[in-house]
Amino acid sequence: MLDAAIALASLGEMKSFLAQDATDEFLGDTGQDTELEHILNAVGRYFNSYTKRNLVSVSRTQYYDGFGDDTLFVDSYPISLSPATLTLYIDADRVYGAGTIVPTGSIIIYAEEGKIAVEDTVFSRVKQSTKIVYTGGYVISGTGENRPDDLRMAALIMGGYLWKMRKDRLFGMASVQVAGQSSQPAEGGMPVIVKDILDEYRRFSRAAVL
Repeated sequence: MLDAAIALASLGEMKSFLAQDATDEFLGDTGQDTELEHILNAVGRYFNSYTKRNLVSVSRTQYYDGFGDDTLFVDSYPISLSPATLTLYIDADRVYGAGTIVPTGSIIIYAEEGKIAVEDTVFSRVKQSTKIVYTGGYVISGTGENRPDDLRMAALIMGGYLWKMRKDRLFGMASVQVAGQSSQPAEGGMPVIVKDILDEYRRFSRAAVL
């Protein structure tokens, strides 16, 4: 089953990408759907690991160490700007009771950067003293979709690359033909074009996520 909290492309998009044309019988064949969904899930997990962020928009509860300043960077962004989806606790005792919730009016959200700033307080210099419940990441489909085209294409190319390697038993080959193009692997086993795209989304810190 496709994991909607991880996959950056749908099964239909993957099949259309792999099909030769609109009449390709592959589009109506469901026999390979489960394997394709496994591949898309694997690609999503790998992209999260490589970029050090959670790329798909879902509601999350995360815990962060504070550094005694007024700024926090979360690892799932863009951050949803709906106030109802964000609750911030700062509690050196790590109880996170109602009295430790930071008032909405004291929170400034820099959505695209994944940055949260607070007024009239700081993020306590205590491990796991900050708890945040919020929605962050790219909306993949439906209302509010904001998935970048290059990220979508990277997921499809990587999915096609893995599918081709599995189907044709090409493990260890120097390059693989996907959608009529040669996909040369970079260090780590992904096509160069995929690595180039993902490097634009990569960050260098990560939250402890429950």
